[in-house]
Amino acid sequence: MKKYAENRQNLIDAGDEDGIGYLEEEYQRELGHNKDYAVAFRPDVAGNYFHNRALLIRGIVDDELTRDAKFSIFETLKGGRTMNEAMGDLRSIFEPWIGDPTKIEPSGISDTEEDILKPYRLENIVRTESTTAVAQGRAAVADAAADYVVGFQHSSILDFRTTEVCQLADGITFKKDDPRAVKLQPPLHFNCRSIDTFVTSDDEVEWTSEEDLDAVVRLIQPEFK
Repeated sequence: MKKYAENRQNLIDAGDEDGIGYLEEEYQRELGHNKDYAVAFRPDVAGNYFHNRALLIRGIVDDELTRDAKFSIFETLKGGRTMNEAMGDLRSIFEPWIGDPTKIEPSGISDTEEDILKPYRLENIVRTESTTAVAQGRAAVADAAADYVVGFQHSSILDFRTTEVCQLADGITFKKDDPRAVKLQPPLHFNCRSIDTFVTSDDEVEWTSEEDLDAVVRLIQPEFK
Protein backbone atom coordinates (compact mmCIF):
# COMPACT_ATOMS: atom_id res chain seq x y z
CA MET A 1 0.00 0.00 0.00
CA LYS A 2 2.70 2.50 1.02
CA LYS A 3 4.93 1.45 -1.88
CA TYR A 4 2.04 1.91 -4.31
CA ALA A 5 1.45 5.48 -3.08
CA GLU A 6 5.16 6.29 -3.40
CA ASN A 7 5.37 4.85 -6.91
CA ARG A 8 2.23 6.72 -7.97
CA GLN A 9 3.61 10.04 -6.78
CA ASN A 10 6.92 9.38 -8.58
CA LEU A 11 5.04 8.77 -11.84
CA ILE A 12 2.96 11.91 -11.27
CA ASP A 13 6.13 13.95 -10.73
CA ALA A 14 7.48 12.54 -14.00
CA GLY A 15 4.22 13.28 -15.86
CA ASP A 16 3.92 9.61 -16.91
CA GLU A 17 0.14 9.15 -17.35
CA ASP A 18 0.54 5.77 -19.06
CA GLY A 19 2.71 4.59 -16.18
CA ILE A 20 0.09 5.68 -13.65
CA GLY A 21 -2.57 3.64 -15.46
CA TYR A 22 -0.31 0.59 -15.63
CA LEU A 23 0.54 0.89 -11.93
CA GLU A 24 -3.14 1.04 -11.03
CA GLU A 25 -3.86 -2.09 -13.06
CA GLU A 26 -0.99 -3.99 -11.44
CA TYR A 27 -2.05 -2.89 -7.95
CA GLN A 28 -5.62 -4.04 -8.49
CA ARG A 29 -4.51 -7.31 -10.09
CA GLU A 30 -2.22 -8.11 -7.16
CA LEU A 31 -4.93 -7.23 -4.69
CA GLY A 32 -7.45 -9.44 -6.43
CA HIS A 33 -5.06 -12.41 -6.47
CA ASN A 34 -4.55 -12.26 -2.73
CA LYS A 35 -7.98 -13.79 -2.10
CA ASP A 36 -10.26 -16.40 -3.67
CA TYR A 37 -12.58 -13.55 -4.64
CA ALA A 38 -11.50 -10.52 -6.64
CA VAL A 39 -11.57 -7.20 -4.82
CA ALA A 40 -10.08 -5.19 -7.65
CA PHE A 41 -11.93 -2.04 -8.62
CA ARG A 42 -14.16 -2.48 -11.66
CA PRO A 43 -15.24 0.46 -13.84
CA ASP A 44 -18.76 -0.98 -14.16
CA VAL A 45 -19.32 -0.50 -10.42
CA ALA A 46 -18.48 3.19 -10.70
CA GLY A 47 -20.53 3.45 -13.88
CA ASN A 48 -23.60 1.91 -12.24
CA TYR A 49 -23.33 4.33 -9.33
CA PHE A 50 -23.00 7.30 -11.67
CA HIS A 51 -25.89 6.07 -13.83
CA ASN A 52 -28.21 6.16 -10.81
CA ARG A 53 -26.94 9.49 -9.47
CA ALA A 54 -28.66 12.78 -10.19
CA LEU A 55 -26.36 15.10 -12.14
CA LEU A 56 -26.62 18.83 -11.50
CA ILE A 57 -24.47 21.18 -13.59
CA ARG A 58 -24.69 24.85 -12.70
CA GLY A 59 -25.87 26.80 -15.73
CA ILE A 60 -27.45 23.84 -17.52
CA VAL A 61 -31.25 24.14 -17.19
CA ASP A 62 -32.42 21.67 -19.82
CA ASP A 63 -33.00 18.04 -18.81
CA GLU A 64 -32.12 16.63 -22.22
CA LEU A 65 -28.83 18.53 -22.28
CA THR A 66 -28.06 17.26 -18.78
CA ARG A 67 -28.77 13.70 -19.90
CA ASP A 68 -26.40 14.12 -22.86
CA ALA A 69 -23.67 15.38 -20.52
CA LYS A 70 -24.29 12.52 -18.12
CA PHE A 71 -24.01 9.96 -20.92
CA SER A 72 -20.73 11.55 -22.03
CA ILE A 73 -19.24 11.27 -18.54
CA PHE A 74 -20.58 7.71 -18.26
CA GLU A 75 -18.69 6.80 -21.45
CA THR A 76 -15.54 8.32 -19.95
CA LEU A 77 -15.95 6.17 -16.83
CA LYS A 78 -16.14 3.07 -19.02
CA GLY A 79 -12.61 3.88 -20.14
CA GLY A 80 -10.72 4.78 -23.27
CA ARG A 81 -10.92 8.59 -23.06
CA THR A 82 -8.30 11.04 -21.93
CA MET A 83 -9.28 14.10 -19.90
CA ASN A 84 -8.86 16.31 -22.97
CA GLU A 85 -11.11 14.02 -25.02
CA ALA A 86 -13.75 14.00 -22.28
CA MET A 87 -13.64 17.80 -22.01
CA GLY A 88 -13.86 18.14 -25.79
CA ASP A 89 -16.92 15.92 -25.94
CA LEU A 90 -18.72 17.96 -23.28
CA ARG A 91 -17.82 21.16 -25.08
CA SER A 92 -19.32 19.81 -28.32
CA ILE A 93 -22.53 19.04 -26.42
CA PHE A 94 -22.86 22.47 -24.81
CA GLU A 95 -21.52 24.82 -27.49
CA PRO A 96 -24.42 24.64 -29.99
CA TRP A 97 -26.82 25.85 -27.29
CA ILE A 98 -24.96 28.98 -26.20
CA GLY A 99 -27.42 31.83 -26.62
CA ASP A 100 -30.51 29.71 -25.87
CA PRO A 101 -31.67 30.65 -22.34
CA THR A 102 -33.95 27.59 -22.21
CA LYS A 103 -30.83 25.40 -22.34
CA ILE A 104 -27.96 27.31 -20.74
CA GLU A 105 -28.00 30.20 -18.25
CA PRO A 106 -25.14 32.49 -17.17
CA SER A 107 -22.97 30.90 -14.49
CA GLY A 108 -19.45 30.51 -13.17
CA ILE A 109 -16.75 33.06 -12.49
CA SER A 110 -17.64 35.21 -15.50
CA ASP A 111 -21.41 34.88 -14.95
CA THR A 112 -21.92 34.30 -18.67
CA GLU A 113 -23.37 31.51 -20.77
CA GLU A 114 -19.94 30.97 -22.31
CA ASP A 115 -18.45 30.16 -18.90
CA ILE A 116 -19.65 26.55 -19.26
CA LEU A 117 -17.21 26.17 -22.18
CA LYS A 118 -14.14 27.31 -20.22
CA PRO A 119 -11.50 24.58 -19.76
CA TYR A 120 -11.57 24.97 -15.97
CA ARG A 121 -15.35 24.35 -15.93
CA LEU A 122 -15.20 21.38 -18.26
CA GLU A 123 -12.34 19.78 -16.31
CA ASN A 124 -14.14 20.44 -13.05
CA ILE A 125 -17.30 18.70 -14.28
CA VAL A 126 -15.49 15.64 -15.65
CA ARG A 127 -13.03 15.23 -12.79
CA THR A 128 -15.40 15.85 -9.89
CA GLU A 129 -18.10 13.53 -11.22
CA SER A 130 -15.61 10.82 -12.21
CA THR A 131 -13.76 10.98 -8.89
CA THR A 132 -17.03 10.71 -6.98
CA ALA A 133 -18.13 7.68 -8.99
CA VAL A 134 -14.75 5.95 -8.68
CA ALA A 135 -14.68 6.51 -4.91
CA GLN A 136 -18.16 5.04 -4.57
CA GLY A 137 -17.11 2.11 -6.73
CA ARG A 138 -14.12 1.45 -4.47
CA ALA A 139 -16.34 1.67 -1.39
CA ALA A 140 -18.72 -0.89 -2.89
CA VAL A 141 -15.84 -3.26 -3.65
CA ALA A 142 -14.50 -2.79 -0.13
CA ASP A 143 -17.88 -3.71 1.33
CA ALA A 144 -18.09 -6.79 -0.90
CA ALA A 145 -14.64 -7.89 0.30
CA ALA A 146 -15.98 -8.06 3.86
CA ASP A 147 -13.21 -8.25 6.48
CA TYR A 148 -10.37 -8.46 3.93
CA VAL A 149 -10.52 -4.76 3.03
CA VAL A 150 -10.50 -2.98 6.38
CA GLY A 151 -10.04 0.64 5.35
CA PHE A 152 -8.54 3.19 2.98
CA GLN A 153 -5.45 5.31 2.57
CA HIS A 154 -5.82 8.70 0.92
CA SER A 155 -3.40 9.49 -1.90
CA SER A 156 -3.21 13.09 -3.14
CA ILE A 157 -1.40 14.41 -6.18
CA LEU A 158 1.19 16.76 -4.73
CA ASP A 159 2.06 19.69 -6.98
CA PHE A 160 1.44 23.43 -7.27
CA ARG A 161 -2.29 22.80 -7.72
CA THR A 162 -2.76 20.76 -4.55
CA THR A 163 -5.28 22.32 -2.18
CA GLU A 164 -4.75 22.73 1.55
CA VAL A 165 -7.19 19.98 2.40
CA CYS A 166 -5.55 17.48 0.04
CA GLN A 167 -2.09 18.36 1.34
CA LEU A 168 -3.27 17.60 4.87
CA ALA A 169 -5.18 14.48 3.79
CA ASP A 170 -2.34 12.87 1.85
CA GLY A 171 -1.40 9.59 3.48
CA ILE A 172 -4.16 9.48 6.09
CA THR A 173 -5.62 6.05 6.84
CA PHE A 174 -9.13 5.42 8.11
CA LYS A 175 -11.30 2.38 8.69
CA LYS A 176 -14.08 1.77 6.21
CA ASP A 177 -16.69 1.81 8.99
CA ASP A 178 -15.44 5.11 10.39
CA PRO A 179 -18.39 7.53 10.68
CA ARG A 180 -16.28 10.13 8.82
CA ALA A 181 -15.58 7.79 5.89
CA VAL A 182 -18.13 9.39 3.55
CA LYS A 183 -16.57 12.80 4.18
CA LEU A 184 -13.01 11.53 3.80
CA GLN A 185 -13.48 9.64 0.54
CA PRO A 186 -12.57 11.62 -2.60
CA PRO A 187 -13.42 14.08 -3.92
CA LEU A 188 -12.65 16.43 -1.04
CA HIS A 189 -13.41 19.49 -3.16
CA PHE A 190 -14.35 20.44 -6.71
CA ASN A 191 -11.80 19.25 -9.27
CA CYS A 192 -10.18 16.94 -6.71
CA ARG A 193 -7.54 14.63 -8.22
CA SER A 194 -7.07 12.33 -5.21
CA ILE A 195 -7.86 8.64 -4.88
CA ASP A 196 -8.18 6.17 -2.02
CA THR A 197 -6.29 2.89 -1.98
CA PHE A 198 -7.43 -0.18 -0.08
CA VAL A 199 -6.00 -1.11 3.31
CA THR A 200 -6.31 -4.87 3.69
CA SER A 201 -5.96 -7.28 6.58
CA ASP A 202 -2.56 -8.23 5.10
CA ASP A 203 -1.22 -4.69 5.59
CA GLU A 204 0.61 -3.41 8.62
CA VAL A 205 -1.06 -0.06 9.15
CA GLU A 206 -0.98 2.72 11.71
CA TRP A 207 -4.40 4.33 11.67
CA THR A 208 -4.51 8.11 11.57
CA SER A 209 -5.48 9.69 14.90
CA GLU A 210 -8.98 10.96 15.58
CA GLU A 211 -7.63 14.49 15.90
CA ASP A 212 -5.91 14.39 12.50
CA LEU A 213 -8.97 12.96 10.76
CA ASP A 214 -11.14 15.65 12.31
CA ALA A 215 -8.66 18.29 11.11
CA VAL A 216 -9.14 17.12 7.52
CA VAL A 217 -12.92 17.04 7.85
CA ARG A 218 -12.95 20.62 9.11
CA LEU A 219 -11.25 21.78 5.90
CA ILE A 220 -13.90 20.20 3.65
CA GLN A 221 -16.42 22.87 2.65
CA PRO A 222 -19.83 22.11 4.22
CA GLU A 223 -21.62 22.97 1.00
CA PHE A 224 -19.52 20.43 -0.90
CA LYS A 225 -20.23 17.44 1.35
